[in-house]
Amino acid sequence: MNLPDALGSGLLLAAISRLAVLPHWEVVGWGPDCPDVEFCGYCITHPSESKINFRIQTRGALPAIEPFRKGLNDLMGVCQHVLNTFERSMKEYRAQREEEMQ
Repeated sequence: MNLPDALGSGLLLAAISRLAVLPHWEVVGWGPDCPDVEFCGYCITHPSESKINFRIQTRGALPAIEPFRKGLNDLMGVCQHVLNTFERSMKEYRAQREEEMQ
């Protein structure tokens, strides 16, 4: 998997992606609905490459790509929520500042 260099390395993105796949994230309200994930780990191939290898072990016949895809989609939803909340707060802050300046 080729990933862009995030904050100087892909480690942050890899760690968050790994957690998004693990089923214990259901406790905080996001993450896959899949308790069939036994293991999810990652390694960086080489510091000079922007590649991360994920290993996902599931129970039964569930293909590993399913919880990986669901975890990443859930992570995108969380990121979108954070972005929307930030933009709404900035809009409210700017409106308040304009009122104070008048």
